[in-house]
Amino acid sequence: MIRNETLRILEFDKILGVIAGFAHSDVTRLGILELCPLRDRQGIERRFGQVEEIRSLAQLGIPLRLAPFQDLAPVMAMVRPAGAVLGPHDLVLFLPVLRVLASIARQLAFRTDIPLLKELAGHVTGFPAILEPLEATVDEEGNILDTASKVLFELRARKRSLTARIRRRLEEIVREKQTAIFLQDDFITQRGGRWVIPVRMDSKGMVPGVVHDVSNSGETAFMEPIEIIGLANELENLVAEEKAEQIRILREICRWIREELAELEEEFRALVQLDLLNSIAGFADLLRAEVPSIGETPVVRLKGGRHPLLMLLQRERGGREVVPLDLELGCEAGVMVVTGPNAGGKTIAIKTTDFGVMVNNGRVTKTDIVASNGVIHVIDTVILPE
Repeated sequence: MIRNETLRILEFDKILGVIAGFAHSDVTRLGILELCPLRDRQGIERRFGQVEEIRSLAQLGIPLRLAPFQDLAPVMAMVRPAGAVLGPHDLVLFLPVLRVLASIARQLAFRTDIPLLKELAGHVTGFPAILEPLEATVDEEGNILDTASKVLFELRARKRSLTARIRRRLEEIVREKQTAIFLQDDFITQRGGRWVIPVRMDSKGMVPGVVHDVSNSGETAFMEPIEIIGLANELENLVAEEKAEQIRILREICRWIREELAELEEEFRALVQLDLLNSIAGFADLLRAEVPSIGETPVVRLKGGRHPLLMLLQRERGGREVVPLDLELGCEAGVMVVTGPNAGGKTIAIKTTDFGVMVNNGRVTKTDIVASNGVIHVIDTVILPE
């Protein structure tokens, strides 16, 4: 197991931080920051192969169809218990995930040149039987749409019609002379969900109706005229029916999600892994990186190697090109000592070999010695296992 101290010395965490910047989700970013170098050759070659297949798709002009998404683990845990009902603001989190999964499914469906990606995510579907009704039920802000059901559409249409009818009648009432003389103003408003008009407190007995509120000054009574009380009660009944229909719709969608929950969790894990691999591919493209060959023996051979952090700094700040490094270690001897004056590039030369060293579980040590000429030299030592 590679020690955390070794990874810190090699600034592996900084590399991961840059890679995490390519991710589409916080859950992917967390997974990237927790990455450690792989130990087994099969795992290493599989990951390199997956990354290269993603890069090849991008080179063909068809990059993976990823988009921002959130971690579904919390809401999937919430919907798991039998009978659990999520609110629309929780359900809307499924939309980007299911859309991305559906898009990935279409992209991978008929390809024969990406076997490793097909192995990882060839089973994803995006659950169209859930996605379609969900898109008809909630919008991006978590509002329940009229299209959620025919019953809901009709209830809301009746509610809008009745609301307009109440408003028209109230507007007529505030303009009638026998009522206008008792009003504090000629506007209409709502108090406690009921439509009211502002009547002077000293005249509230002159306007038939029910007082629902009083102004802060105590000079205005907000009254519901008696002739619209029946209409307002009918409106409240429609509101109650609308709420019941919304709950029924949400319960049904949650039941569908619960029935597919195991498969949904599996597909979500595949999506996060695809996002992670795509982030590595983006980082590799940024640095024009090449896939190394993995040997059977602990040998490191670099030809034209450059430290990735130096390349990133050069891209950001400009300046001279990063000097490439040729290095071969492990053929005849498992130890290499690099010496020279301070700021002479020794540490960078050694860190440039970090991935080869980490794959072989090597160690990096650092000591100070005094040379015979009295000049202090810093020695970095790379040790490869036997």
